Amino acid sequence: MTASSSPLDAVPAATRAPRRRTSRSAPQPPRRTGGRVAAAAVALLVAGCSHGSTNLAGHWRGVRSEGVRSDVADATNSFATHMRFDVKGDVITVTTSKETRTDHYSVVQEDKAKTVIATDSDGDGAAQTFTFTDPKTMKWAVAPGSFVVFVKE
Repeated sequence: MTASSSPLDAVPAATRAPRRRTSRSAPQPPRRTGGRVAAAAVALLVAGCSHGSTNLAGHWRGVRSEGVRSDVADATNSFATHMRFDVKGDVITVTTSKETRTDHYSVVQEDKAKTVIATDSDGDGAAQTFTFTDPKTMKWAVAPGSFVVFVKE
């Protein structure tokens, strides 16, 4: 090997990687694939994330109980009127006259008229069912045939 030769000169040309061109031509505009790749990644992340129920989202105030025995109607109506549900994303806060409880939840089933959720602390075995008579009126099934009625504020 001479002083002016390169170590690559000893390797046959067919097995060498091509040398990079070092032209001084005008710079090329950047490719625009990055934006599309980022948009696709965001779409996949959003599709895979739970954002909670669209039906439940918002602030709900209890107005009455339904389907309860007459001898406990006054007590259940008092309990119902002191209840509040605040739902944002996958977080639900339930407020009664005695306590406030906040928990994450997941949607088990949802359509326009009904949403079934399971909170992280209660699990799937204690799923809660909410039915919607209209977008601003919701019934929470507290027992078979017994409900607390809420209005959206």
